[in-house]
Amino acid sequence: MITASYAMRRSEGGTPSFVRNRNMTKAVGVKLGPVSHTVVVAILVLIVGLIYVNVGVKATSYDYELDKLNGDIAVLAAEKDSLDIENARLAAAAADSDRNEVAVNMVDVAVSDIISE
Repeated sequence: MITASYAMRRSEGGTPSFVRNRNMTKAVGVKLGPVSHTVVVAILVLIVGLIYVNVGVKATSYDYELDKLNGDIAVLAAEKDSLDIENARLAAAAADSDRNEVAVNMVDVAVSDIISE
């Protein structure tokens, strides 16, 4: 129960009386000036530009990785070709080994547990 003096105090003084479920202050909308608006737009353009550059850098780094892998493939293909030539040379030498005097006189290497100097 509200006493008479309390109710009188609330309604005095030229300010509006308190009402339940009503805010005492009004929310004032914030408005941007021309300089603030320009700064916000510039920041948004900068963020979009940074995202664009980041995507471009990622694509370029993938290109460098692909170039490196293509170089490795070329080196390995050249090594394979040289090994194919070496294999053909050794196969030809093995076919002639029974007619080759040096190859006929060779003996197999025996496995030894002791290494002598």
